[in-house]
Amino acid sequence: IQLQLNLIKHPVLNGSFFINFSIFIILFTIGIGGFEEVAWRGYLISKILQNRFSWNSLIIMTGIIWAIWHLPTHFYKFENHFYIQYPFFIITCFELSIIMAYFRLKTNSIIPAIIIHSVIAVFYESFFRDSGNQENYYYLTFPSIALIIMLFPLAFYYFRQGGKLYIEQIESNRKL
Repeated sequence: IQLQLNLIKHPVLNGSFFINFSIFIILFTIGIGGFEEVAWRGYLISKILQNRFSWNSLIIMTGIIWAIWHLPTHFYKFENHFYIQYPFFIITCFELSIIMAYFRLKTNSIIPAIIIHSVIAVFYESFFRDSGNQENYYYLTFPSIALIIMLFPLAFYYFRQGGKLYIEQIESNRKL
């Protein structure tokens, strides 16, 4: 079974669409986003907390590892457009790493990160379909730039709040 979701061309809103969309969301949540977030926001953040690295180090480490993890998919998906698309993706990884790390610390759960990851995955899969048209790749850069701009205020806010929360967590871990 191959599920394709392409919201740009012509969305069809019928029962079949909603069933396929629901299956797609569940598969991304459990299959992709869930497993990645167990590693990045679950295991990695726990180890960073244990070793008492700084909040900035936490963001840099998770952002870099997450971006490198997705490198092969960008080579495949954007072949000739890779050098333009991937830098935007790296920025988005850092912004999302900030937001998801904050919610991981705030809730002591990876569930918010799984949900955020799934929403972003659906966004990317909806807007970044390979049409085979090389000129179309430049058009596809616009959603990446828009996402960066939309995420920036949230990332900035959660970076500041997360730094405070992170220090509190480190101090409470020292008391244990």
